[in-house]
Amino acid sequence: MNSNCAQELQRLKDIWLDYKRSQNLSPRSIEAYDKRVSWFIKYMDGFNLQSAEDIKPAHIVVYMQYLRELGWSSESVFDYCKDVRIWWRWLHKMELVNHDIMRKVELPKRVEVAKTALNDEQLHKLLDACDGKDWLSRRDRAIIATLVDTGLRASEFLTMTVADGKNGRFIVTGKGARQRMVVLSRDAQLEIIRYLKSLPFPLDDGDKLWQGTKGPLTLYGLYQVVRAVGERAGVEVTPHALRRTCATSMLRAGASLEVVRVTLGHSGYSILQKYIRLSEEDIAEQHERYSPLQRLRRKRRR
Repeated sequence: MNSNCAQELQRLKDIWLDYKRSQNLSPRSIEAYDKRVSWFIKYMDGFNLQSAEDIKPAHIVVYMQYLRELGWSSESVFDYCKDVRIWWRWLHKMELVNHDIMRKVELPKRVEVAKTALNDEQLHKLLDACDGKDWLSRRDRAIIATLVDTGLRASEFLTMTVADGKNGRFIVTGKGARQRMVVLSRDAQLEIIRYLKSLPFPLDDGDKLWQGTKGPLTLYGLYQVVRAVGERAGVEVTPHALRRTCATSMLRAGASLEVVRVTLGHSGYSILQKYIRLSEEDIAEQHERYSPLQRLRRKRRR
């Protein structure tokens, strides 16, 4: 950081992040806030301003345009600017800055692209892509099976211990430090047992369940594993896509929104709408079932 303004912004960001930590936010949430606000600070460093008070609403508008020119999606631009707004309004509330520059700035519209769940054929392809007898193949198959069976977030998934996999029931701590019970189906638990039996090295019950060739899997390692399985299967997939598929599959099978909400660890229902989308086949099937005209025809036949 070269400018006095950027150095001051860095200090203000650190104060804000310390406050966020005191609110028991997860390390991952803190990391996301840090990353997004740091982008703004780095951009503002180029203006060579003397103080944070020299930043004007026009700087925010230009920053938003800069992010768009980078080719970022509207959703990413919105998220990065939203966190800057949250940060700055907190600074203003704490009287660490004199002016709320975000008050006069309208954030860019967030255009969300509907993300569909994987279908049964795609899930079969993913599992079939892990049909080897070696321990890594068994591990990959168990990973896919467990992610789609439980709907766990990637960070929650990686906290699983060997005992969790053996017992089939365990507690995870999700967002907002909320704890919930996770239950494995018999099929998912069987895949985990097969994986454990194939391991070429011993693990204690308290050890991390998901292992790589150099120790426990990291978040990056998990994404790499899932992506590699997807490439072998010819299916575009991420851990979150499997979480979305879990929720959608449960609803299709007749589970209530409350059961799905608890399973996924959400505090409310609104977030479910982000990734639970009805496919064209679902809409057609439901319309055929509940069509007013079809109902009249069935009633007339009685």
